[in-house]
Parts: sequence; structure tokens; C-alpha cells
Amino acid sequence: MPKPLLRGLLNAVIFIGILLALWPLGQSVYAHWNQRQLKQNWQQATKTKVAQEKPKSPKPKAKIARSPWPETRLVIPDAGVDVIVLDGWDDKTLRRAPSHMSGSANPGQIGNCAIAGHRNVYGSHFYKVDTLLAYAPIELQTPQGTFVYRVISVGAYSENDMSVLQPSADPKSPALLTLVTCTIPRTPHRVIVRAMLETSA
Repeated sequence: MPKPLLRGLLNAVIFIGILLALWPLGQSVYAHWNQRQLKQNWQQATKTKVAQEKPKSPKPKAKIARSPWPETRLVIPDAGVDVIVLDGWDDKTLRRAPSHMSGSANPGQIGNCAIAGHRNVYGSHFYKVDTLLAYAPIELQTPQGTFVYRVISVGAYSENDMSVLQPSADPKSPALLTLVTCTIPRTPHRVIVRAMLETSA
């Protein structure tokens, strides 16, 4: 093989290797940049909402689900999570932030609030959710109040099992929160964290 051609081939291999090495870093930078922008917007929207509304009770009660999805911040102290949640489970939205399944309950509302997030790409926000223990707190902060859920179970379910996204059949059942993410290594299962609304602050 001529030396110029060999040199060109080696350069191409090195260039491709650099791109592959930088790809995860690029995903992480993109996700963190989006979260920075979203948190700034969330803080501004929250301040505006509070300023426009009259003072309310510091303990909002669970309500029947309604739309639209409010500005929401998800905080899970035991998993190091502090992110803004967007509405919509499409790939584009999930690359920007953990995302709420449209049609599922809103924070603090009766039903099942379902939120999905990546575990090993685009910020890896849900990387540690499988380590959560029973009764670990999960907060959904909105302009209407902070809704505190407590973990009731963590497990792996088939990616085709949609039952975990359904609300309880019991109309008296309290509001639920379901977090969905992938397994590591990649398998046809999903890590599912289920939590129950405990109180509001």
C-alpha cells in the first residue's frame, strides 16, 4: 500500500476514534446546557407565578389530573437528581431532560404521574435511581407547591409492560409517581421506581 494512502487511512481512523471518544462528552454537555437553560426559565416562571397569585395554603391537596403540564423541578436527594422535567416522551425531548408522559397525572394529582429519563446518555440524570430505598423522598416542585412522594418499590419490568404506567383501579388510591429508565447493560427491561404522595410543603 502506498505510504500516502496508508497515512491517509491512519489519519481517518484516528479522526473517527476521536469523534467516538468525544460523542458521550458531547451528549453530556448538551444535556447539562439544556438543564441550565431550563432551570433559569423555571426560576423565572416560578417567581412570576408566585407574584401574580394570592397567597395560598402551604399544603395543597391532591387534585384531579388536568393540563397543561406545569413548570416542574424533580429533586431526588438520595440519587443526586435535581432537574427540570419537560412534557412529552419523544426522543428529542428526552435528550434535553427527563420527560413527563403526556396524559398521565400532573404533580400532586390523583392518578399516576409518569416520568422517563436517560440513565447512561444525555446527562444520565436517572443513573442512580435503581439504588433508591423504600421511603426515600422524591420532590416535584411546581409554582403550585412542592409535592413530596415516598418510594414504595424499585424493580425491573419488561419494556412491553404498560401496567406500571396505569393509575390504581382504586378511586381512593393516593397519587402515584412512576420513574422509568433503562437497565445497564441494555436489556429488554426497564428500571421502574414507584412512589406514593405523602405530603405537600
